[in-house]
Amino acid sequence: VEKVKLGMWFFLASDVLVFGALLSAAIFIRYNAGWMTWEPLTESLPGLINTFVLITSSFTVILALVAARRQSRQGLLATLGTTIVLGFTFMAIKLWEWNHEIFDRGVTISANAHGDPIQASIYYVTTGLHGIHVVLGLVVAIFLFVRVYQGHYLEDERPIEYFGLYWHFVDIVWVFIFPLFYLF
Repeated sequence: VEKVKLGMWFFLASDVLVFGALLSAAIFIRYNAGWMTWEPLTESLPGLINTFVLITSSFTVILALVAARRQSRQGLLATLGTTIVLGFTFMAIKLWEWNHEIFDRGVTISANAHGDPIQASIYYVTTGLHGIHVVLGLVVAIFLFVRVYQGHYLEDERPIEYFGLYWHFVDIVWVFIFPLFYLF
């Protein structure tokens, strides 16, 4: 395994620990508070839509790698562009959701409709950290898009592959966040 790919895997392993700690803490606190005493803080529809958006974006990243391997500049631009649009769609829905929760429903870390600031804190920290990861992925995707437009990555698709590893990880994390905070 080449050094850069190995470095990416180590980075992802460290991120697994970070998200694993947050999700484990959420499960531990919820279990000790009485699992069924916590209702979801937010409506499930925005989370369901975001799940669909992220799963679709994982598919477009796979198509981007296929286009890079086929040396299709137009295909690579189209699939990276679609991934970027889907990433911004995810963030727009997430920001709308937070705005709705904070200003319309009063769900904050100091008080919320359910009277449990710990639940709101865990929700905002976990989904916020995930959102930061999406934003960082968007920055990289935009950088890659510009470089592809300039004619790069058609002979060496490894940067697209490394971005794909990161983006799939971010999407997989959401698959754990969604049921924990939106369904149960």
